[in-house]
Amino acid sequence: MNFNVNIYDNDEVYRRGDYLNLRHYIGISTGRHPVDYEIELSRLNTPTKALQFLAHLLEKTWVTRDMLFRMVCILEKNFKYNLSELTTQHKEGDTMAGTVTNMNTKTSRCTFNEKVNTIDIRPLPDSGYVYQVDLDWCTTSKGVLDWIHQVHEKNWGADVMDEFLELLFAHIPSKLWHGGT
Repeated sequence: MNFNVNIYDNDEVYRRGDYLNLRHYIGISTGRHPVDYEIELSRLNTPTKALQFLAHLLEKTWVTRDMLFRMVCILEKNFKYNLSELTTQHKEGDTMAGTVTNMNTKTSRCTFNEKVNTIDIRPLPDSGYVYQVDLDWCTTSKGVLDWIHQVHEKNWGADVMDEFLELLFAHIPSKLWHGGT
């Protein structure tokens, strides 16, 4: 069966209980279907957490500027903080705990962080933002393949995939690929 996929422009962002919901629509040959992406509001209750999550959402190919703008409006109203003030401070050099991670001086965009057992990926070479792949979740071949898929689906995934795979296979147990689970 051949599927044609279309993404529609009339996405929705709304609060539902303790969640912020981002609804986008895709169309396949069987019709138009909503896809919901729910975020617990507790994950967004500080400006720093909100900015970290917004950076995460920027990696999604289906997220639009309009969706992000509506999300920021809802968060500012709900939590009574001003994200534009925080981003202005950040641009002037103030770092937010947890958002900017110091990388070693290698020119590599992927590095192994032995302290926390992660592969740290810098999606944009000149950015302080780091996407972490937790190797503690790579205890099965299914877990490893899930991380490979997660990185592949990012809009920057193709740019770092070779380097990421080289580090990944260097730091996961080889038994996973020799008849392991």
